[in-house]
Amino acid sequence: MGNQTTPLGVAKPHSPPGYSPESLPFHSHGRAPTRADMEACALRLTMYHNNIVPGLLQTAEYARALDRIYFASEPESTLNRRLQLKLERQIFVTRKTRPIVVDAILHESAIHTQVGGPAVMEDQLEHLVEMSKRPNITLRVLPFTAGHPLGTPAGSFTILDMKPIAGTENNPVVYFDSLVGAACLENPEEVETHRSAIASIRHTALDEVSTRTRLRQVGKTFSRKG
Repeated sequence: MGNQTTPLGVAKPHSPPGYSPESLPFHSHGRAPTRADMEACALRLTMYHNNIVPGLLQTAEYARALDRIYFASEPESTLNRRLQLKLERQIFVTRKTRPIVVDAILHESAIHTQVGGPAVMEDQLEHLVEMSKRPNITLRVLPFTAGHPLGTPAGSFTILDMKPIAGTENNPVVYFDSLVGAACLENPEEVETHRSAIASIRHTALDEVSTRTRLRQVGKTFSRKG
């Protein structure tokens, strides 16, 4: 079987392997599953973000600042709805019963790039510190000094390990965004390539304690700017 790169939201409706539209919690009839649909079906998310804090770990003001740029033509009511949906997604990882396990690595550029002003960034970095203390969340920063652990620049991506449905195991998928939509990789070899990439990045990333120290240090620089 060749490459299986499936656009989400830009091509014909498609679900990950083993998923029918009815199996998705938001009943994605007639459309491709959204990121929220797929997250709701996941047991574990393993992610690398190279320039932005992932949505599941964003504060409301950080998310709002991004949306006001990317969706500049939309009315405030629509932006508010988008923000509400993003915050609802975060329940998947903050709920007390069977939260999704998150293993996240952020490139250091993601925590230095200012979004929404110094105060927003200071709050966002402190939020990352607190979220990293949750038992289901592992957070590491890949420092600038690590260089390129893969020997080439890597874009952001998320590996989703899915829940079984009706007793049937479901294959993991790799999800990533682009300016024109989103896509997922289903081919087992391609998924394994991304798992190997994450392992290499993790090997050169800061450990969890050092990550929290780095987040607090960068947070103080934004505090001084404010």
